[in-house]
Amino acid sequence: MPISTLLTPTITSRAHLHTVSYLVGEDWTQGRSLFGGIQGALGIDALRKSLNITIPLRVAQVTFIGPVAAGTVTIETQILRAGKNVTHAQARILQGDECMCLVIGIF
Repeated sequence: MPISTLLTPTITSRAHLHTVSYLVGEDWTQGRSLFGGIQGALGIDALRKSLNITIPLRVAQVTFIGPVAAGTVTIETQILRAGKNVTHAQARILQGDECMCLVIGIF
C-alpha cells in the first residue's frame, strides 16, 4: 500500500474532539505492531487534516504505549492550546478504548 493511499483519512468531528480513521495494511507492520515512524506520521497527518493546522511543525513527541495492529486505526485529535504564534495539539491512536500511542505536536 503506497503512503499516498495510506494518508487518506475519514474525519468526523464533535465539539472540540475530532476522530480520524485510516486503513493500514499488513505491509506497514513489524511483527504485531505498526512501524513507529508510521504511527508518528499518522498522528501528525491526523492533526493537520482534522484540525486544519497549516503552520510548520516545530516539535513532535511520540510515546509508544502498546502495539498498534494493522487494519482500521482510529485517532482522536484535539487542540490543547492555540496562541498567537504557537499551537499545541495531541493525537491519541486508539484500539478499542485503549490509547496505544500518543503524539504531541507543537506547530
